[in-house]
Amino acid sequence: MQKVLLFCFVTFSLLSCKGQNHPALNASAGYISIYLSVDGNKDSLNFEKIRATPSGNFTCQEKANGNLWVKFSPHDTTVVWVSADQPENKKGIEKLKKNIGGYSLKGAYLNPSEPFDIFHVIYTSDSNPNSLFIMTYSNIGENILSVALFNDKPLNPLLEQNIRFNLMK
Repeated sequence: MQKVLLFCFVTFSLLSCKGQNHPALNASAGYISIYLSVDGNKDSLNFEKIRATPSGNFTCQEKANGNLWVKFSPHDTTVVWVSADQPENKKGIEKLKKNIGGYSLKGAYLNPSEPFDIFHVIYTSDSNPNSLFIMTYSNIGENILSVALFNDKPLNPLLEQNIRFNLMK
């Protein structure tokens, strides 16, 4: 009986800690900054100056099953991104940096309506729940196609820290 109670206590404690350390993602951001080439020069990549999103807030909500519901504007259809945490993606996911400029790796996701090798990797802010950035990969952990930062404030900490990415040319 004591073993059963101990097992229940440990299991409950671990589940409680997990929920406290990793709250479900529920971001809403009215500002965007895209990492791109300056004046079309592929050798001079940097974030553009942060600006208001063109047609309303970007939203990203994590559901109980781990999927993300993503809307790039309030008028868009919700897109469901499913977790890419599968054995066949393990090597690519292990290549990802766990922390970048104060942002922590949330996970890698697939959009079922996109090609099978396109992955969206989410990094969330430890200090601002409405700030995140998305790195889009072709072949996870290898070829970065794009990087976009979303924030609820007109700030881009990655630009301020001069964080650089190697986009696929």
